Amino acid sequence: MNPKSIFSVSLKGNIETLRISIPTLLKLYPDATYYLIVRKEDVLYFESELKFCTGVVVIDEASLISYEDFLATYHAVALLNEVRPHEKRLRWYYQQVLKIIFALQFQECSPEKYPMVMFDADTIPLKKIKFFNDGNQSVLYGSLSECHEDYFKSIECLFGSFERPAMGFTTQFFSVTLPESLHLKKILSSCDFNNDETNLSLLIARAVLISTIRAHGTIEGSKFSEQELFGLSNRSCSGSIDQKPIFSFRSWILSKSLSRVQMRLLAILGIALLTYEKRCAFDSRRLGFVDFLRILIGDIRPQIKKYVDLRISKPHLNKV
Repeated sequence: MNPKSIFSVSLKGNIETLRISIPTLLKLYPDATYYLIVRKEDVLYFESELKFCTGVVVIDEASLISYEDFLATYHAVALLNEVRPHEKRLRWYYQQVLKIIFALQFQECSPEKYPMVMFDADTIPLKKIKFFNDGNQSVLYGSLSECHEDYFKSIECLFGSFERPAMGFTTQFFSVTLPESLHLKKILSSCDFNNDETNLSLLIARAVLISTIRAHGTIEGSKFSEQELFGLSNRSCSGSIDQKPIFSFRSWILSKSLSRVQMRLLAILGIALLTYEKRCAFDSRRLGFVDFLRILIGDIRPQIKKYVDLRISKPHLNKV
């Protein structure tokens, strides 16, 4: 089963990555429609820059929830929980809320849009990833490079206590089927702080903000992950705790773009994803091969170590 919908939330700074990732994703999953969620003032820009791609729909983020409504919700939540408002990271949380809203909004009006995949706008797929075991169940991929207790503490405020996964679900994407989407909506709707909220967008905004504040007393820093939310919810829905490790190349010091030969080499080595954490320009500046190997070894070595450790403790694991 392949995704019917793929979506990203993006700012202008990701356009160079998107020029590569969107055609690649639509080639790998030809039955999918790609939805790009952007600021209202950027809609025409993205439509013009991506006009060479068929199967792309650009959406104004405010159609999901406006930043003004999200900001008002945050101030109300901060006042209710007696914390001093701190807006520095609020746009980052807003993007997470947009992703959650989009993934849950089609349950009644357009169930044919499932299964769907959220794919980070700064990430390029290097090979085809099997996102679903069948039409009702996502493959539970685990990151070999990220696993943050702060994320789990926030989500624990929504789910109650749970067994921590062997790997984080912060893989630069999440997948969701219709049954999994319904399962997560039920969890969020049953939280004790939703105030019988019937507006899905406000319910989700409140869930993310209140759970983070309850767990940490602030939203300063990175304290919540929508990818962990869907990963843990999908695990709960399936009743399985088994995860499949996935290798990625996500160096924080990668300041130049890779050549197609270098990306092909990554795929041959079994690496599924390339993420540009720095917004490097995709022009004549290419990473030299020696620097490429040096950065690659530094980024992959800890992932290999974790993979080997997991294989020793869980010999049935297979990488993507």
